[in-house]
Order: sequence, then structure tokens, then C-alpha cells
Amino acid sequence: MTKADNHTDAYNDEQSKSAIKREALKLQELGKRIYELSNKQRAQLSLSQDLIKAFEEAKRISNKEALRRHFQYLGKLIRNSDISQLEDALEKLKSAPLEKSRKIVALESFVTQLIMDDIELSESFMEQHPNTDRKKLRQLIRNAKKQTKAGEVPPFKNNASRKLLEYLKQQAL
Repeated sequence: MTKADNHTDAYNDEQSKSAIKREALKLQELGKRIYELSNKQRAQLSLSQDLIKAFEEAKRISNKEALRRHFQYLGKLIRNSDISQLEDALEKLKSAPLEKSRKIVALESFVTQLIMDDIELSESFMEQHPNTDRKKLRQLIRNAKKQTKAGEVPPFKNNASRKLLEYLKQQAL
């Protein structure tokens, strides 16, 4: 085997420069997405101490070019982390508000059904959420029924219905 053949084999086994640059840019973008999170959200991610310090330092950088270089450094640090785990955690953080709003919409329709005289639903809710105070729930339903005008949908224009919804949110969310 000649010297030229060795060079060609080594080249085929390694990634191209373009592929390496694309990977580095992808990691920098991941770093920017993590940087844009609040401190509370970032704390939910399993970040190494080096990454935590680097994100804290990035908050102090005001120069645009210095921040660009710092994101390159963050990309290098992220390379040593579990990238798929970080991406999954970011997706969960991103979808959490949507999931919560879906649950709230479901609870609103549930409250409407409760007020419209479906007592069996309150029993099923208490089975799903055993910490629910049966007496308090029934009292809130009675008060909401009294204050809701006949045929009024959604019934959240009165105070009692809002209290019922808030109580169910506390129990379910």
C-alpha cells in the first residue's frame, strides 16, 4: 500500500469538514435554545457544572461578537454532554405549557358538565383524585348551580363557577 492509499483510507473513515461544521453549528443552536430558557427552566435540565457556569457567564456578555464566540465554546461543552437527553428535556419543557392548557380546557368543559347536572362526573373525579374533599366539591357545585343562569354556557361569568374551576385545578394539576 502506498502513502497516497493510506491518506485516502483515512479520509474516508473521518467526517468531512462540512459535516463537522454542521454538527458544531447544531450544538451552538442547542446552546442558544438553552440560553433563552429562564433560570428555573434551565435548572430542570441535567447540565454539568461547566455548562451552568458557561450559561451564567453568557448572561453577563453584552458584546455581540464575544457572545458569538462564547456560543462556540458552549457548543464545545455540549459536545461532552448527552445531546439526545438535552433535546428531549427541551421538548418536554416546550410542550409542558401546551399540555397544561389542554388540561385546563378539559377541566372547563368538565365544570360545565358538572353544573349542567351530571353528578356521576363528580364521583369519577373523586375516584381519580382521592385527595379531593367531597363535601367542599359538592358545596362548590351547588353554589355554581345556584349562580348560573339557565342555559348559560360557559358558566364562568359568576364567582362560584370560577371558584369551582380553581378548586378542580388545584386537585388535578
